[in-house]
Amino acid sequence: MNKTAKIILNVLILILISIIIFLVLRNFLLDKKLKDEINKTYNLIIMDDYNYKDVYEKIDNIVTKEGYAIVEDSAKDYLLDYFLEVLNLDETYEKANIENIISIENIKKDGKKFKNSKETLSSLKESIENIEEEILNNLNKEKMISYINDKNLADSYIKLYESLDFMKDKNIEKRKSQIEDKVNSYLSKINKIEEVIDFLIKNNNWKVENEQVKYEDEQLSIEYNEMINSIYEETNN
Repeated sequence: MNKTAKIILNVLILILISIIIFLVLRNFLLDKKLKDEINKTYNLIIMDDYNYKDVYEKIDNIVTKEGYAIVEDSAKDYLLDYFLEVLNLDETYEKANIENIISIENIKKDGKKFKNSKETLSSLKESIENIEEEILNNLNKEKMISYINDKNLADSYIKLYESLDFMKDKNIEKRKSQIEDKVNSYLSKINKIEEVIDFLIKNNNWKVENEQVKYEDEQLSIEYNEMINSIYEETNN
């Protein structure tokens, strides 16, 4: 091989190596961009004080292209569905406005058997537990991977999707624990309201005076007020 041929060969080898390095670096940067974007979205939806506007803006904005955009869109579709389930849980509890049940207005209206109040609390418990069950059932890898299985993507994109943080076992377990803690908090508050109602049913020799529940037995009044104060203190903390 003459000198000119060797130079040409070396140049071609350098070009080939440069192309390979460029493609590897490009894929690395695109992988990182996708993972960073999904992690930011994930962190927004798992916040206790999530912001609806921030979540929807992040989910609606696809920042990658080509196959990466399909992976991003699939991941955000899953995260949006998860977010909507959590939103449904929170709104179901909040819309019930259970503290209204122990308001003087409701106590006067519902009567000493508190039939409507008991039914409302029982129904709310059942709804919350059903939503919790659905959320926990969907917190598994089979459900998550279903969002990308029908996209006809190369295996490299599937593996990239499977490597995203929300797919990791530790984060799945963390979200399950987060949901369980949230539900336990809601049920605890409902139970405390029920305890107040049960107390009023059991000790039914009370009357409403000056917009307050009053007992002739001072000890019963103290117990009742302690229960009420405990509920409002928990709400304000």
